[in-house]
Amino acid sequence: MNCTHCSKETDEKYIIDAVGSYYCSEECMEDYQENSNDSFDDDHPYEDDYSMLRRSYIEIIDEWKDELSMKTENLESAVDELVSGHTDFIYSDGDDGPYAWKQ
Repeated sequence: MNCTHCSKETDEKYIIDAVGSYYCSEECMEDYQENSNDSFDDDHPYEDDYSMLRRSYIEIIDEWKDELSMKTENLESAVDELVSGHTDFIYSDGDDGPYAWKQ
């Protein structure tokens, strides 16, 4: 879809107005509404909810790689901690019987 104001192709961070027109950014939507003869004075009852959810979605899009990296580092630390407490059992190569074989 293309932005109603600048005709730029929209991406996953697009925004819509109360009549369903697409914009590439909040700035583009605001520029269009300020310069348009159409009336945008009436707030939609869910406009604030939509804006809050959209901003949260964009935050997730922008930060998912950092979040995943932190989770990966935490997971690696947790596994290392678990393994370090049981090295005799884990590295016995099955010498300690059936439980050691299953590690």
